[in-house]
Amino acid sequence: MVSPIATQNALDAVGSTGRWQLLIFAITSFSGFFTSFHHLGSVFLAASPHHWCKVAIGADQDVLSFNNWTSERIRDYSIPGSGDSSYDKCSYYDRNYSLAFFETNQWTMDLVAAVPLRTLPCESWTYDNSEFKSTVVTTWDLVCGKSALRSLVQAIYMGGIFFGTFVYGYVSDRYGRRTAILAAAVQFIGGPFLASISVNYWWFIAARMLTGMGSGGIFSVTFVLMTEFTGPKFRDVLGIAYQLPFALGYITLPGIAYFIRDWNTLQLVLSLLGLILLSYYWIIPESPRWLIVNGRFEEALPILRKVAKVNGKKDIDENTLVQLMSRVSKQATDGGNEEKKNKPEIGRAHV
Repeated sequence: MVSPIATQNALDAVGSTGRWQLLIFAITSFSGFFTSFHHLGSVFLAASPHHWCKVAIGADQDVLSFNNWTSERIRDYSIPGSGDSSYDKCSYYDRNYSLAFFETNQWTMDLVAAVPLRTLPCESWTYDNSEFKSTVVTTWDLVCGKSALRSLVQAIYMGGIFFGTFVYGYVSDRYGRRTAILAAAVQFIGGPFLASISVNYWWFIAARMLTGMGSGGIFSVTFVLMTEFTGPKFRDVLGIAYQLPFALGYITLPGIAYFIRDWNTLQLVLSLLGLILLSYYWIIPESPRWLIVNGRFEEALPILRKVAKVNGKKDIDENTLVQLMSRVSKQATDGGNEEKKNKPEIGRAHV
């Protein structure tokens, strides 16, 4: 097993609480600004505006339109209840709406409307588009009997975060932090793009799952990378402050959604904004801790030199750094061999 003190000694030699750590913190924490868009996005993507049954369809609709009825008058005549908040959202009166053409006298209309009638379940809906031009709710009628599918929009995203954290945790340990960040960023950008061109609800849900996995991956791996560059003295403070860009994204998203009121375009814009995360692969160096533990000293040494330069450490003895790294690598090798030695063999017969 590798001693944390051994790896920390190598970082302390080049500075583990200086300007370099603040720079890495500023870059990596900004990923939370973009992931927050999708955490909160379902509030706008899956908003459920006022709605009521669409009645008098087909020929009947022509009758009511010809009679110059407003949508409010049609609603009053066909939907149980009154007022935006008390209208029945899932049923309508069983009337012969074609007769409405002949009921031009207001007194007669009021009398007909007062007659008790049986109701029928909605087959389609009319939506109030004064706030939202379209949402996934209005596109696929996720109301009444299908309202549970609306909750799945956020639930499946959070499930994606759960699985993405595990998947990209393994990838980052096996192939490196930068590789995991790049793969997660591609998924984080591709998921919303696929969602924006969804042709049905289940396509959209699958895209939300992919987005959640990418979001969980990039946020967790960048956090780990930041802490691996940072010494224990500042780790707690920066770990808490890491959430600040996330909160800033929460504040920003409503402004974006105010100007973009159809869900397809909003989802596409959120995907394009995430393109900046691809740059992390080139502007963020690999974790020297990960490189040292894996015996990749030649790659770790230039990074440690750069850290020392930014932190103002000019009197660095590279031989000392190599010795420290060798000590860490030896501990990793010895720990692995010891683990294999102590691991019980499966399948051996014991007498």
